[in-house]
Amino acid sequence: MNSSVFTVAANADAWVLIGPDQNGPIIRITSAMDDQSKMEFAQFGITAVPNRLVFRALEIVAASFFGPAPGMRLIFRDILAGSRAEARLTQYELIARHDHILNVIKLFGRSQGLRVCNSFLDIRRGSFDTLIDLA
Repeated sequence: MNSSVFTVAANADAWVLIGPDQNGPIIRITSAMDDQSKMEFAQFGITAVPNRLVFRALEIVAASFFGPAPGMRLIFRDILAGSRAEARLTQYELIARHDHILNVIKLFGRSQGLRVCNSFLDIRRGSFDTLIDLA
């Protein structure tokens, strides 16, 4: 699978990768491409079980940025974005989304010689973020 199934765009605010159909994946990164300490994902629209398309998208991210790399923190902002239509989200839904992101990164990390050394949920201005430290 090559990168031609994806659309990649960049401007002063963000780098965006969009998958071949409405099911994604879609990834929007707002950190600098050469930032060696962190990668900040403003959108991580990967909801499917990790598959070849998801891993190819993450390979394109890795080829375009300094990371993911050892010693780096991955920050996934507002992991429940788009879920606000629900009046109340359960704790289960929050943990499930966090665990899904974490598992995608763990599986991809193994293929890149990386491992997760820490992960946690953080609340920031009323939204939930997933933070993952790599080794």
